[in-house]
Amino acid sequence: MKHCLKECGCREPVFSPEAINAAWEIRNGSVRRMNNILEKALIEGANRKEKPIGTDTILMAQQEVELE
Repeated sequence: MKHCLKECGCREPVFSPEAINAAWEIRNGSVRRMNNILEKALIEGANRKEKPIGTDTILMAQQEVELE
């Protein structure tokens, strides 16, 4: 994830360390699920102008992914 963000030109942390840990733990072994959660968290974090994106946003994104 960090590598992908760096390749996109990101020079500062986008997610807090706690948010990254939360995403890792709630992925249930699925990289695709984690990707979906992080994508939704990026969108919501951008809407909120949240820097860095925190655990609350990750958990909200998880709920959205579960509703799909």
